Amino acid sequence: MLNTKHRHALLGLALSGFFALAQFRLIVLLFRQDYGRAVAAAAGILAGRPHWRSFQARVLAPFLIDRVSPLFPSFLDAHVFFSIVTLAVMGYLAWRLGWRVGATLGAAMLALFVFETSFSLLLAPPWLYAWDYLDIIVFLVFVDFVVAGKSWIWFVGLVAIGIFSRESAAFIAVWMIFEALSRWYFARRPGVDEERRERAMLIAGIVTLVLSAVIVEAVTRALFIEEVGPKIFTDVAGEGGQIYALQIAKNFHIAINSLTRFQYDVPFVILIYVGVVLVLAFGIMRADRRRYFALGLTYIARLITTLVFGLLSETRIFVEQIPLVILGTLVLTSHEREAREHTKR
Repeated sequence: MLNTKHRHALLGLALSGFFALAQFRLIVLLFRQDYGRAVAAAAGILAGRPHWRSFQARVLAPFLIDRVSPLFPSFLDAHVFFSIVTLAVMGYLAWRLGWRVGATLGAAMLALFVFETSFSLLLAPPWLYAWDYLDIIVFLVFVDFVVAGKSWIWFVGLVAIGIFSRESAAFIAVWMIFEALSRWYFARRPGVDEERRERAMLIAGIVTLVLSAVIVEAVTRALFIEEVGPKIFTDVAGEGGQIYALQIAKNFHIAINSLTRFQYDVPFVILIYVGVVLVLAFGIMRADRRRYFALGLTYIARLITTLVFGLLSETRIFVEQIPLVILGTLVLTSHEREAREHTKR
């Protein structure tokens, strides 16, 4: 006989699998031929011919698809399998995060609901790359590790894997630095053992951050052959070779247009989403500063860099914020519930 814990785990797996199929159906209906373009982008990484040079080091997702492709008729079919499996994994990780924070079936259901709705909201053609799927998984695991209070070596290991998916995994190293400094600040008078752990985390964070940049550049130089984006996308001709381009002016223009001109796709909803992310980041910092101050600060820093270097209209750039939205919703709702119970007493 299955105990309650196992039954809840099976329920989480079943719901995650169902929603993975539903989300993939939505992706296919929404992206149509653009899904095939994303598949070609993954294949381009393996061939050393990415759209942009800055994409070349994002090899983990294309590599995994390539490893399972012999089991399928084509690379496209393997990509479909990869998409559905990773969507299921994301859902289950969100479910598990809900259990870890709230320890109730309601909290797990809420976490899964927040994930599924947030993911759907951020879908926008023409692009949803293979590494975007893994990006969400990496940051869901990251937030889960923070909640669980894992030691710094777990985070180093996560960066060591995640950096081959996308360079934004280096923000986990940034969190390690912020976490070490915040522990020192809030502890005021830490013991000898605490000082050693904080110093070890600080050094590990700095070293990991530096090595992350070195690894990204080394992988890029080793595999890169040609940047094909300028040839394919004629509207951005002349921008080839740029690692990162400032998008502040474009994003300001997009934001103003979304607020002053009525559009049927109501793009201002994304501005609301960004505002919610900021509110939740500050909310968790206030709710439990010793545990979540560094996490909230890291997400604020990540959101700022996203707005500086990413296009606001390309909403997939905000997928890394989904784990924070889940955690913030869980923490603030549980905090509110505890406050009400305390008032009744």
